[in-house]
Amino acid sequence: MAEVELRLIPFFDHRFRHLSPKDQEAYARLLEADDWEIQDWLQGRSEPVAPSLARIVGLIRRFEPV
Repeated sequence: MAEVELRLIPFFDHRFRHLSPKDQEAYARLLEADDWEIQDWLQGRSEPVAPSLARIVGLIRRFEPV
């Protein structure tokens, strides 16, 4: 889904290497979810149950590429 990629790729390019190992692992787990589920999370229509996924989704939501 293009909308998901438009949010995830810039976040990965600019922030991934600065994340803690725990947050990097959460990002990798996020990518295992279905695109429609990630889209719902990023748009705030639902929240991930796992706290680590909720944290990484929050970081992505607040991320604004320079």
